[in-house]
Amino acid sequence: MNICRALLSDAPNLVRLAHEAYRHYIARIGRPPAPMLADFTRHITDDTVFIATNDMICGYVVLCHDLVCWRLDNIAVAPSNQGQGIGAALIRHSEFFMAKRRAVSYQLYTNDLMHENINWYRNSGFREIARREEHGFKRVYFEKTIHQP
Repeated sequence: MNICRALLSDAPNLVRLAHEAYRHYIARIGRPPAPMLADFTRHITDDTVFIATNDMICGYVVLCHDLVCWRLDNIAVAPSNQGQGIGAALIRHSEFFMAKRRAVSYQLYTNDLMHENINWYRNSGFREIARREEHGFKRVYFEKTIHQP
């Protein structure tokens, strides 16, 4: 597996992967989850997007930075590649990238009906910091400290 920055030409494949990874949540949430509606062209242009490849894109992570903090906006692994450590590798790569930019922590949120994601984040070292409703979605917010290399 290789992890590198996404190119604009990767955007259509990221849209496809997001739909594959998140479509099973539509029935549970009652509408497409936010990652299915993401503008990957804008993310690649304005944010930091890393892709994991095994001959094809099998996972991605979108990192956003503003004046306050770094945020993991979206992470997904193709269903056929889940359970192989790709998500964990993307997290490690992202944390190394943020640490080099002197970040001490970062945040993310997920829908409170995405129980699998909540458990995965907790098991990956994130701690819950808030729950609130925004844009019609009930969200669970997490934060993780970045250990400096």
